[in-house]
Amino acid sequence: MKSKKNLTRFAYESTGFKGWRVSVTRHGEIFTRYYSDLKCGSKNKSLKAAEECLKKFLAKLDKAPVISKKRKSRHGNVGVSETSYTNSRSGERRIVWVASWPEGDKRKVVKFPAAKLGARKAKQMAIAARKEAEERLGLNMVHRFSRETVEELKNYLASI
Repeated sequence: MKSKKNLTRFAYESTGFKGWRVSVTRHGEIFTRYYSDLKCGSKNKSLKAAEECLKKFLAKLDKAPVISKKRKSRHGNVGVSETSYTNSRSGERRIVWVASWPEGDKRKVVKFPAAKLGARKAKQMAIAARKEAEERLGLNMVHRFSRETVEELKNYLASI
C-alpha cells in the first residue's frame, strides 16, 4: 500500500511497530497520531482507522480559529530597498528605491529614482507602492494558531 496525503505507512524495526501515521502540518504546527496494525487488528483496519481520523481531524482543523498578524521586518519595510547601479551609457552611479512583491506567478518591481524625486520622496513612494500592493493582494501576513487552539487540536487528535 502506498502512502497518501497526510497518511504514511510506518514500520519501526527497533520497536516492532507496523501501522499508519496521520501527520498534518498547518501554520507551523505539526499534528501526529499513529495507528498500529496490531491494535486495530490488521493492515487494512489500521488504514481505515487512520483515514477516518484524518477526515475528522481535517474537518475540525478547518474550523479552528487562526490569528493573522502583519509580518515584521528587521530592516524596516518588507519588499522595499535602496539599490544602486551604474548607467551603461553615461557610466554614472544611480540610486533608486525599489518596491517589489509577488503578483500571480511573477514578481512586480517598481523603481523610484532618488536623483529625480529626492531620496526621501523616492523612499516614501516605494513604501506607499508596497503598502498598496499588500492591501490589494493580502501580502505580508503571518497566520498561526493560538497556544490554546494548538492544545485543543492536539487533545482532539489524541481522542479520535
